[in-house]
Amino acid sequence: MNSTAPLLRRRALLAAATGLSLQALTSLAQTGWPQRPVKLIVPNAPSSSVDTIARILGNQLALALPQPCCPQQGWGGWRIGR
Repeated sequence: MNSTAPLLRRRALLAAATGLSLQALTSLAQTGWPQRPVKLIVPNAPSSSVDTIARILGNQLALALPQPCCPQQGWGGWRIGR
């Protein structure tokens, strides 16, 4: 009979329990999201309909989140993510 199998099983369980406890400690150390003001990039010109909707959305987001939301005009914003 193999006597190392129970030892390996105990080591695996100990490693799993240690990993789970360390993961729980790191989640407690995290702070709330977001930590900085949220930037809402608007790819259109100021005072356009898209800008107006972004400002209204920014005000609603600022009420829902603990941080301010700042709509900003980003020329060429349609290229973001490409």
